Amino acid sequence: MEEWQKSLDRYLTTPPEPKESRCKCYMCEDSLYPDEEYYELDGEIYCELCAEKWLDGQKNWVSEWMAYGE
Repeated sequence: MEEWQKSLDRYLTTPPEPKESRCKCYMCEDSLYPDEEYYELDGEIYCELCAEKWLDGQKNWVSEWMAYGE
């Protein structure tokens, strides 16, 4: 087999490099790919782990004043 045939064979049988996604988590910058779930918070895209961290950061407790007034 000639060198160009070997090269063509290698080219035809080698899978293409995976594409890099332009969609990234706003917080950790991990790539998100088609069919992956994401959360949109404050207009930004978050992966599941970062969305949980964001949500946990929003947690507050009701004070006596909030519940019953003065």
